[in-house]
Amino acid sequence: MSAPDRLVLSPRVNVESAGADGVVVFHTDTASRLRLTPALYEVLRRFEHPATVDEAAGGSASPGLARSIEALRAKGYLLAEGEGVGPAPERRLATTSHTLFQCPRGRPGGPPARVTVVGVPSDLGVRGWPGSRAAPEEIRKRSYDFTYRCAAHSGEPMGWFDVAARRRVCQGVSFADWGDVWLRYGEPLRALHERTREVCADIARAGSFPLLVGGDQTLAWGAVAALAEREPLCVLWLDAHTDYDHTPAGAAVNNGGVARAVHALPGVARMVQAGHRGYTANDKVVSHERLEIVTGPELARRGPAAVVGALPPGHPVYVSLDINLLDPVYAPAATNPAPGGMTLDALKELLAAVGESRRVVGMDLSEVNPSRDVGSITAITACHVLLAALGAFLPSPTPGHANGRHAATLE
Repeated sequence: MSAPDRLVLSPRVNVESAGADGVVVFHTDTASRLRLTPALYEVLRRFEHPATVDEAAGGSASPGLARSIEALRAKGYLLAEGEGVGPAPERRLATTSHTLFQCPRGRPGGPPARVTVVGVPSDLGVRGWPGSRAAPEEIRKRSYDFTYRCAAHSGEPMGWFDVAARRRVCQGVSFADWGDVWLRYGEPLRALHERTREVCADIARAGSFPLLVGGDQTLAWGAVAALAEREPLCVLWLDAHTDYDHTPAGAAVNNGGVARAVHALPGVARMVQAGHRGYTANDKVVSHERLEIVTGPELARRGPAAVVGALPPGHPVYVSLDINLLDPVYAPAATNPAPGGMTLDALKELLAAVGESRRVVGMDLSEVNPSRDVGSITAITACHVLLAALGAFLPSPTPGHANGRHAATLE
């Protein structure tokens, strides 16, 4: 860049957060974030109209400032005067700082893994307290307490040892983390749902098990829409609420009505909801031919048999799990917590029963709100739930494993 060149701030740059320690700016085309000092941000603001580096600096720019401006130019935050930004690139995924369980990163078209992890960092579908958009990153960070490892002599995934069951889980089960579904600031929520569907369709075509980490539970729509195109399936909705409200015509699906929207998808043969409890404005314990509701108290009385008996044996199962299924003692940072929920041990027992008797082809976990967490208890609990679920749904392919005939596959 020659000295007299005039630069201008890219229209694709947004301020994500601001505080006394600096300002985080976000580039919508590249999903990159930069933390700027307050002084550098003030200089950047002066490029809202074309200016030279010296003009923006209010005099002769120091060598350090000139290098910072050049770095912003190289990253696309500043453009040469008259330089067009072009159409926004079509992207489906964004790279993340961490991966779940520190597993390898993956990408569409890359080497297939048996489990493909995708985050959906959005709480645009939440009608109440926001904050669950930060959950995919927080859960990934907390998952480093349960590191994914491969044996040095064979390269095979080692899995984890389940102390309660006294056996290894997910031994030989490969993982890959594709990052987060791309979120374009200001876009309609429907666009994010559709992009989630496309990503899950890519995962299914690779013969992999999609594991989605939210974010709010509206992410389930995209996953189920993709998998139900391949074969009819049953949806197991684990939640303190039914999420079966009517969505007004023309409105985006929110977490109060997402179960109804998922249930209406072609290819969804049946939905079983389990865990509903508390007090509601209307009677929502209404079952019919394609929908069965197992309330929280009923589940506590009858145990996993109440759920497994409602799942048609002839259909694969997709599991959507709102963390508020658990009692707030175990998950205080659920988006909409409700007393009287399941214990962690009871949930593990339920997941084991489902995995033992049914073929599970995908799963999501949602509604963890890190802004309301205490000592990361909910995020850590979410990691335990994911390991329990994957251990139940994806038996180790090692010879002699007792549960091999129900191994999930999309092929």
